[in-house]
Amino acid sequence: LQLGLNSAKTLDDVTASLALTLVVDHSGSMGGSKMTDVKAGLHVLADKLPKGTRLAIVKFESTVTTIFAPQVVGPGEVAKVHAAINGIEPSGGTNLHGGLAKGLQHCKEAPAGEYEVRRILFLSDGRASAGNTSETAIVALATEAAQAGCSVSTVGVGGDFDLPLMTKMAQVGNGTAWFVQNADHAK
Repeated sequence: LQLGLNSAKTLDDVTASLALTLVVDHSGSMGGSKMTDVKAGLHVLADKLPKGTRLAIVKFESTVTTIFAPQVVGPGEVAKVHAAINGIEPSGGTNLHGGLAKGLQHCKEAPAGEYEVRRILFLSDGRASAGNTSETAIVALATEAAQAGCSVSTVGVGGDFDLPLMTKMAQVGNGTAWFVQNADHAK
């Protein structure tokens, strides 16, 4: 038995119920090709966000900054998303805990009843060197995120990221763990 369904709807007609928070490491160790690769992937993501996506972008090094405040991204905001991505430059240490905490704050602000999927996408190449550097505390924050209905997926950048920590964050965060080797892979 074969069953086929047709619909007059296109992908442009579909409204996503996705709240996505990007948490991007821009510490000094992210210089060179790592940052170029991450930006390339983020630009592709920005262009392919499903209609109705609520997006926030957080960057972190020793300090943590929200560079794109949480909002539904429509056609008028895509250029602003690209501008925010272009403004990310490497500097400082690596405050993994602070970046994840800010990402969790934004994710929790998205009403669970309004957004079926609430996800934090955490991109980093490093090991915690600023803020709360306790692996236990970082993993506990990922666990808290999952308990709040915000899954944490991690993307390790380059070949020297903290694989055990990034994998553990994704596992307890009910997310997935990936890695990026180059710009093509990032895209």
